[in-house]
Amino acid sequence: MIHHYGIEVKDLKEAIAFYEAAYTMNVCFETIVEGEKIVFLANKTTMIELIQSESPSCAGAHLAHRSEHALNHLSTLHVPRMKWRGPYTLQNGWNVLFLEGKDLVFVEWVKE
Repeated sequence: MIHHYGIEVKDLKEAIAFYEAAYTMNVCFETIVEGEKIVFLANKTTMIELIQSESPSCAGAHLAHRSEHALNHLSTLHVPRMKWRGPYTLQNGWNVLFLEGKDLVFVEWVKE
């Protein structure tokens, strides 16, 4: 099950205003992870994660899957040419784990 969709943006304030107006979303959580400022917005059916990007191309995006199980066991699995990041515990109590591959393509798992 999808937990949220993450999108890198250049202008966090502008992106927040767009999603609030276009999709009637509200900010539900803000944090900083590995130096990146992150804002979560949600409406009744969808959650997105906006990530402040310093990259001129700003092309990153990812899917985050909801996990009902502890994330520690996932990071012990060997996935060729991929690297695990985490697990991390965010300020709101969520546990997150990232699997990063070539060209910064990655997948995230979240346990609330």
